Amino acid sequence: MCLCRAHLRQLAQERSSDPEDILDSESLQTLSLMPPSDAVSFKEILTMSSSDVHATWLVCGQACLDITTRYAMRANGTPVVSNFFAPADLHARFDYQGAAGSKPLSRGR
Repeated sequence: MCLCRAHLRQLAQERSSDPEDILDSESLQTLSLMPPSDAVSFKEILTMSSSDVHATWLVCGQACLDITTRYAMRANGTPVVSNFFAPADLHARFDYQGAAGSKPLSRGR
């Protein structure tokens, strides 16, 4: 289990006799896999799951956000930015690059 999920689960257990009422398994998993760094993102993730967004925010929202923000930030304090999709990079890597001086084959004769 990842540390973010473990910290969120521990917080839910501290705040409620039934932690599933605050953060269900789906919410825990989503928050730990995609840790939000702001309240809007946090609430959007809760909206996608079956959690009661308002109740969760009242009981432990800011504390949960503090935990997820730690995991969404790098050690030097800058936000983690995903460069997963960069079209120019993909073209450079996967476009046809024939041997020097060669011509692509023509389809028609």
